[in-house]
Amino acid sequence: MDIIGEGEEFTAQISIFVPQRKIISRLDMDVFNVYDFISILLALLVILAAVPAVVFLTPVFLFYVNPKGRVVSKLMKPIPGPPSLPILGNALDFLITKEKMTKYLDDCASKYLPIYKAWSFSTPLINPIGPEYVEAILHSSRNIEKSDLYGLLEPWLGSGLLTSKGQKWFSHRKILTPAFHFKILEKFVPIFVERSKKLAQQLEVETTTGGPFNVVPYISQCTLEVICESAMGIKLDKNDTRLQEYFKAIKSLGNILYYRATRPWLIMNWLFALTPTAFTQRKCLKVLHSFTDMVIKEKKREYLERRSNKELMTEETKPQKKKIRAFLDLLVELSLEENLLTDLEIREEVDTFMFEGHDTTSMAISWTLFALANNPDIQEEVREEVDLHMNRLNDIDDDDSEVSMVKMFNEMQLLERCIKESLRIYPSVPFITRTLTEDLKMGEYLIPEETKIHLHIRNIHHNPSIFPQPDKFDPDRFLPEAVRARHPYAYVPFSAGPRNCIGQRFAMLEMKAVISAIVHRYRIIAVDTPEDVSVIIDLVLRSSHGINIKLEPRH
Repeated sequence: MDIIGEGEEFTAQISIFVPQRKIISRLDMDVFNVYDFISILLALLVILAAVPAVVFLTPVFLFYVNPKGRVVSKLMKPIPGPPSLPILGNALDFLITKEKMTKYLDDCASKYLPIYKAWSFSTPLINPIGPEYVEAILHSSRNIEKSDLYGLLEPWLGSGLLTSKGQKWFSHRKILTPAFHFKILEKFVPIFVERSKKLAQQLEVETTTGGPFNVVPYISQCTLEVICESAMGIKLDKNDTRLQEYFKAIKSLGNILYYRATRPWLIMNWLFALTPTAFTQRKCLKVLHSFTDMVIKEKKREYLERRSNKELMTEETKPQKKKIRAFLDLLVELSLEENLLTDLEIREEVDTFMFEGHDTTSMAISWTLFALANNPDIQEEVREEVDLHMNRLNDIDDDDSEVSMVKMFNEMQLLERCIKESLRIYPSVPFITRTLTEDLKMGEYLIPEETKIHLHIRNIHHNPSIFPQPDKFDPDRFLPEAVRARHPYAYVPFSAGPRNCIGQRFAMLEMKAVISAIVHRYRIIAVDTPEDVSVIIDLVLRSSHGINIKLEPRH
C-alpha cells in the first residue's frame, strides 16, 4: 500500500508445528454452494428461534419511523442509484458471483456517474466516482474511520494501521512513518534485486516447452519472500513448509473475508461463528499468529542478547558495512527502548504489513506483465530503457550499492509510467470504504454521519471524462504535463489524503525491481487479450483464470 540481520540463522531455528494433513480446506466460493446453504439455513433457524422483530425488523422499522431515519431518507433521495426493495434495499443484488459483481459495479458507475447510492437493508452506501466527490472524503482529516467491513480483518490484523481508529491510528501512524523514510527503504533494494534475479531464474523452466502458464503463483511467492525478509528479517524458500502453510493460510483467509463481505448476515460475528467457514478461519489464524508470535519472540531475544553483549552501537561507532534491519527489528527497538509498543501491537503491525505488502504488490506486477505482453511495442521501449540500466548493475560498487540501485530504478521513467497505467486499469486494491463520523458535503449533496462510503477504485480510474478510452493502455497518461492537467484525486491506487498507503514507495521500488529483471531476460508473449480476461473483485483485483503469458528467452 509507504530491516534484516541474522535472517539465515533464524530460518533454521523457527518451526511451526503443523500436522501433516491439510488443515486449511479449500473453499469453493461460487454463489449458493454448500457453505451458503448451511449459513443461510442457520440464519433462518436463528431468526425463527429469536423474534424476527428483534433481530431484523425492529432496527429497520425504527430507521424509517424515527426522525433521524426520515432525515437520512430525505437526504439520500436526490442521489441516483439502482432500484432497491423495501427493507432489503439492494442486499439481494450483492448475492452474485465475483465476475457478475464486477459487471454490476461497472454498469452502475457508467449509468450513474459521477456518484450513486445503494442500500444494504437500511444502511445507505454512497459510491463516489467523480474526482471532486472522491476528494471530499479522502482529503478529509475528520472522516478517516474505516467502515465496518474492515472489522472482518480484525481477527487477523487486530487494530493495526489499516484497521485502527481515532487516537490509536494517529499515534501509530506517527510512530511508524519514520520506518518508511526513503533512506531506510534504500536498504531493502538489494533484497528486491536478489529475489528478482532468483525469480527470473525460476521462470526459465517455463521456457522449455514455450507453452502458456499462470505467472501469478511465481510472482506471489517472490513478493511473499520479499515481505518476509524485509518485514520480519527471515529468509524463506519454496521448499520451506512454513512458507507453504503461511501462503495457504493467507489465500484461504482472503477467500473467507470476501465470502463474508458479500453476505450481510455473515458480517455478524455471532452468526458467522456458527458456520463451518468460521472453523476454517480459526485454523488459518492459528497458523498466521503462531508464525508471527514466534518470530517476534526470537527477534526480542536476539536484540536483548546483543544489547547485553554491548553489540548495539551508536551511529558514530557503527561499521561502514551496516546490517539491514527488518521492519520488525525497528518495532522491537521501539518496544524495548522507548516502551511505545506492546508485543500484541507489534504483531498487529507486522501482520498488517504482510497483508498489505504481499498480495497487492504481486497482482500489480502480474497485471503489468499482462499489459506489456499485450502491447509489444511499448514492451520493447521498456526493454531498451531497462537494458540501459541493468547492464550497469554488475558494475555497482558494494559500498554504495543501495544508493546506486535506487538511482538506477528512479531513472526507469517509462517503466514507472507503465506500472502506473497498469494500476489505473487494474488497481490492486479495488475498493476503499469509510464510515462518516460527521456530516460531509459531497458536491451538491449533504451526506449524513454514519453513512458508509464505498470507493470503487477501478470505476474511479475508468471515468471516461478524465481518461478517454479508459480501457486503452497508454503510459503517456502519466507524463508530467498530463498529470499536472488532471484532478489529483482522479487517480488513487494507493488511496490519498491522511490515510494514504504508508508503503507506496516501498511497493514502487519492489515492482520496478521484479519487472525489470523479467523484461531484461525474457520477451513476454500475450496469451489472452484484455477482452478475454474476466476481472474479479476480491480483496485484491484478480483474473478469474489467472494471468497467463508465455516467455521467450532473449539470449
